[in-house]
Amino acid sequence: RFCLGDGSDGIDPATEPVTFRFGSFERRLPPGSFRCRDGRCLFTARGPGLTRLLIAKNAFAAEGRGVDLGGTSLPVQVVLSIGNDVGRGPLPLFGVLRAAPALRAGGEGPGEAAVRRRP
Repeated sequence: RFCLGDGSDGIDPATEPVTFRFGSFERRLPPGSFRCRDGRCLFTARGPGLTRLLIAKNAFAAEGRGVDLGGTSLPVQVVLSIGNDVGRGPLPLFGVLRAAPALRAGGEGPGEAAVRRRP
């Protein structure tokens, strides 16, 4: 969830560059990467990496696969910038994060590492 600040000139993912960062992973998307309709803008791509980024009025959702998250610590820092507007914050995680092959050593199973929210 996000809210635009008082100094914002508004966002338009269809015509502005977008950068999404999740821990140590970052993807920059040039203008024209999103299809927008009814106030929702969607980016899709084949993996590995960011495969889906949906930006709506006050929320966003991201999906990815095959991403190397080496060096990422909890809570995960998430950054979303659209044009000259940027928001960031910690994301407490709970559940299982499937890891890229490079991160499999020491996980709880093949390609998995437990990621739990701190109480």
